[in-house]
Amino acid sequence: VLLTSAGLLIRSFASVLGQQSELRTEHVLTFGVALPETQYAGVASAHRFFQSLTQRLQTTPGLVAIGYGTDIPLENERMRLITPADQTGQGRPLAEYTDVEGEYFRGVGMRLIAGRYLTSADRKGSERVAVVNEAFGRAYWPGENPLDHSFKFGPPQSEMPWVRIVGVVADTSGRDADEVVGPHIYSPFDQEEYAMGMHEARFVLRTRGDALQASSAVRAAVRSLDPSLPVLKLRTMEQVLSESVAPRSANTWLVTVFAIAALLLTALGVHGIVSHSVTERTREIGIRMAVGADRREVALSVFRESARLMLIGLASGVAGSFAASRVIAGLLYGVSAHDAAAMTAAGLALALMTVAATLLPSWRAMHIEPWSALRQE
Repeated sequence: VLLTSAGLLIRSFASVLGQQSELRTEHVLTFGVALPETQYAGVASAHRFFQSLTQRLQTTPGLVAIGYGTDIPLENERMRLITPADQTGQGRPLAEYTDVEGEYFRGVGMRLIAGRYLTSADRKGSERVAVVNEAFGRAYWPGENPLDHSFKFGPPQSEMPWVRIVGVVADTSGRDADEVVGPHIYSPFDQEEYAMGMHEARFVLRTRGDALQASSAVRAAVRSLDPSLPVLKLRTMEQVLSESVAPRSANTWLVTVFAIAALLLTALGVHGIVSHSVTERTREIGIRMAVGADRREVALSVFRESARLMLIGLASGVAGSFAASRVIAGLLYGVSAHDAAAMTAAGLALALMTVAATLLPSWRAMHIEPWSALRQE
């Protein structure tokens, strides 16, 4: 039961990490800056500060790309009501939303699937454009290329301008790592019309070497613009991912450790039972070998007894595993509670353990000397 549960949790953990395979977390430093609205009134004032900070950071040695947005992958907190034009899918009218600027996509490591990234030409007064993820296209225009399709923010009757999709990026989790990736919109920071949430930005810096080496340069750049501002959540993207999957990782490791301990105890138990059986059968084995029994036949008889124990254990274990899988179903992601691979792996582990635990007793049985065994009795 423990082996099956551990197998299910390990496969589930692998599915969570696999969902982030499109996110290149290495050599990326991220931090936040929150501006007080009393001091930086309006979106334009906040945007000017973030651009000035970007210019200061661009002089940092070893920097490959720098960008910022209202959030970063795995920590998105914003959703917007949208109305897709000519919608053919059944996606709900809500999508995750991020305003971005600079080389945000390159900094985070999002792969471009089609179209283009946002550029410095996407400014206020120009055509409203956006980049979306693959899940956005699947939700609203399944089977179609979402490029050049349009949507607008708000309900169908709103007077908001239509936004044209100019790029599609690979799916990465916007919120928790173990949530199904949903539709996500990336819009130019300068085209945002509302001040809500625009006074806090999350910067992403891609470096050539160790990302944490740029930490001192980040603090110095922020301090040079406004000594009163703290640097928030200064971490690598690898740390962000690690923190996001930490609860699932802890559960997986805990159950796996118990499963390994249970397997070792089971091996000791099987070894003890079979060894005791061989000792009890010493006279029988001696007589059989005295009348011509082959040593291999003796070893096979020992293994048959172990196989009987193993089959009993497998039969009860499979039944128990089906019951236990319902209990841990809420902890699983991307894998069925009755996953055949996990059940099979647990059965194979038990079978291999039984063979290993039987090797020494069977070797002893094969090397019993008939006449000494009879004299002992």
